[in-house]
Amino acid sequence: MNKLKYCLVVGTLLLTACAPYGVKGNPHNTSTTEQTSDDQTDESLANLKTFPMTIGEFERHVQKYDVSKFLSETETGYETGKQIMIIEYKNNHSKEKDKLGNINILINQPGKKLSEIEDDVLRLFEVLFTSLNVSYEPEQLITNIKANQIKLLSSEEIELELTNYVDDIQVIIEPK
Repeated sequence: MNKLKYCLVVGTLLLTACAPYGVKGNPHNTSTTEQTSDDQTDESLANLKTFPMTIGEFERHVQKYDVSKFLSETETGYETGKQIMIIEYKNNHSKEKDKLGNINILINQPGKKLSEIEDDVLRLFEVLFTSLNVSYEPEQLITNIKANQIKLLSSEEIELELTNYVDDIQVIIEPK
């Protein structure tokens, strides 16, 4: 019986001591979580790295290479026939005047089968890099993809990272 009374007293003390904090947290806290998260989001967006061109300029550069037989335009970028390669660099809310950020490339082939579509991949990278006005070594890039290296290319202007290799090949082109 003494143990039951002891547990009841301790439980009551815990409940009354913790009650002011409850679901809302510390009642003496003056900052709001919403304001903090909005500030952090604004700061993150302000520090977002972009290429020195807009989405519209990039698209005009890509169209100079007569890619209509090779790539078709989508809401988020481009894709090849049968969606073997998908390039995404914008979202539904992007405008032509917005700065160009990361370019995500999805190649719907396992890394082991890259040799089967190597010419198309080289052509795609040629169009992208010349549109971005960035130099690169195509053979070295393909060799690094086949070797499943995470950092494919790093220069003063861009950085290429391989994020998947087994089921499909995913590459991110990031501005520096």
